[in-house]
Amino acid sequence: MLQENSIVLDIGCGPGKFVREFAKRAQNVVGVDISSKMLHYAQENVVAQGLGNAEFRELDWGKADLSALNWKKKFSLVTGIMSPAFLNRQGLEKMLEASNDYGLICHFVERQDSISDELKKHVLGREKIEK
Repeated sequence: MLQENSIVLDIGCGPGKFVREFAKRAQNVVGVDISSKMLHYAQENVVAQGLGNAEFRELDWGKADLSALNWKKKFSLVTGIMSPAFLNRQGLEKMLEASNDYGLICHFVERQDSISDELKKHVLGREKIEK
């Protein structure tokens, strides 16, 4: 998925851990995050590694206008690693709109099982259900 000529978008990049690694292998990487503090750390991290092919933008993914950014089908890989930007269908659809090839979402999955929860509560005496 990642080639020397890849252009990567990391949504919710935080302190840039993955941007830094992508930048070692790709042509260009854009990291976006809603937090200016996280972006400051991200910039420091890529500069410390001597990587000049990464850029960062403060951006709320839910409000991002891909047409105005000229990001429709721009990126060969779009990632969202532990990002809250994908809590709804619109976030995922926008990700697909930005990608011209691959997309990757990594997130915790929450399992809900009401029968098991009730059994744990009444049989095992657990009032608080562990997730």
